[in-house]
Amino acid sequence: MTPSPMFPNSQLYTVVVNGMGVPMLVPMNSYPGEDVVGTDSTTTATGQTDATTLNDSANELSELAALHQSLLVGGQLVATGTGGDDGTSNLPVSTVRKPWLDAPDNSVPFDSAGALALPNVGSTGIVTTFTVPDGLDGVINAYSWNFIGGGFVQGQGDVVAQVLRNGAAVRNYDNILVEKGSVGIPRPIAPLRLYSGDVIQLLVNHVANALLLGNVVASFVGYFYPSRS
Repeated sequence: MTPSPMFPNSQLYTVVVNGMGVPMLVPMNSYPGEDVVGTDSTTTATGQTDATTLNDSANELSELAALHQSLLVGGQLVATGTGGDDGTSNLPVSTVRKPWLDAPDNSVPFDSAGALALPNVGSTGIVTTFTVPDGLDGVINAYSWNFIGGGFVQGQGDVVAQVLRNGAAVRNYDNILVEKGSVGIPRPIAPLRLYSGDVIQLLVNHVANALLLGNVVASFVGYFYPSRS
């Protein structure tokens, strides 16, 4: 097609779709079926648009669209480019460490232990106790309690241990009828979360059997970390 008679220096363009499916403007005098990629046409004095510039811009828009799609699909921030060398998505992987599951670098370990002569039948006593410092939270991830003396039968119920938080029994630790671990090797447990100011105690209740004479020992093991609240 020749330029318009009214504008002899004008350049006519047509819309084509390249191999990436991106629409582009191409000069009408390009060879039929010519791929615009790599075209070396230049901008004329009349302001005609360079085909290579159009193609580069289209490719940049295509890459931006691919990056945006990666963001939407992955639900993460996009790193660089649209993929790794092996063709896989090159998205950053972030791991959030929960301080009550993994001790952070600024955690402070604790090991609270104590001993108490077994109280008389019908009485209770606190074997060991500690308070969570202000500004810190923490976890207990192991504990122990043992009766040191003769005649104790595991599970019989003559002696019952309880873990207390601020004077109230902690769920699942309110009726302990058998010994757990030892002071030397405390029994690991699922992390029992603690909060600033909590008072934690192990209480022993001598329910029955006046013939039982001996001591009760107990321990709590875990760590504190700066409060997140």
